[in-house]
Amino acid sequence: MNLYINQTASIAPQNNCFETDISLISNAVNGKLIAKEPVYTGIPAGILRRMGKSVRMGVGAALQLIDKEKPMDGIIIGTANGGMEDCMKFLEQLIQYNEGLLTPASFVQGIPNAVAGQLGLITANKGYNVTHVHRGLAFENAVLDAIMQLNDFPGNSYLLGAVDEISNYNYNIELLNGNYKKVDVTAADFYNGGADGSVAGEGGTMFVVSKQPQDAQAAIVGITTIHSTDEQLVSQILDNFLLQYLP
Repeated sequence: MNLYINQTASIAPQNNCFETDISLISNAVNGKLIAKEPVYTGIPAGILRRMGKSVRMGVGAALQLIDKEKPMDGIIIGTANGGMEDCMKFLEQLIQYNEGLLTPASFVQGIPNAVAGQLGLITANKGYNVTHVHRGLAFENAVLDAIMQLNDFPGNSYLLGAVDEISNYNYNIELLNGNYKKVDVTAADFYNGGADGSVAGEGGTMFVVSKQPQDAQAAIVGITTIHSTDEQLVSQILDNFLLQYLP
């Protein structure tokens, strides 16, 4: 079945739905593409003060859609390492205070389902609420979940999204593993730089999805997952995928 994207909002390193000028491209600084966070007018100040960065970005992007749409029938979020920075802060407190009296904020904000949980509380949404945590395949699993939900409940609409932040802990591990470039490259030269690895990025993107094609911005007609370092195998899977779904 087709999964129709009816609305979308994003907080990202590049100009997004909060900015009108998308012609300016931001380059990585010290190997990192840092998200451009807006003024979060839709989040109560008392709640915003306690939010970690990934939670702020996810909730801030989602509230732009929830204000425009009827209540969602569920919230489905994908994240690779959501809340890792706050999680590490809490673990450091365990050592610093010898497992004594700890502040709960970092623990609450450091769990991967904090974004979906906060959205459910802020919007009083008591529907389906799930977070998929599968590293690089997290969002794909969230999309599959949304498709299965809409197969069972075709009249529903869901908030589908993905969010991740750059945590020092995770960045250092991935850098040592060779997954990130060790030299800065411009966006224009990203595919021509010759250096191995990618560039660390962060942000939150949210979609309202349903089976309704009216006024839809786009449609997802197929999805597959690949986990392999074999370039020929990946190329073959991509070719087969395109042959299956392209007209």
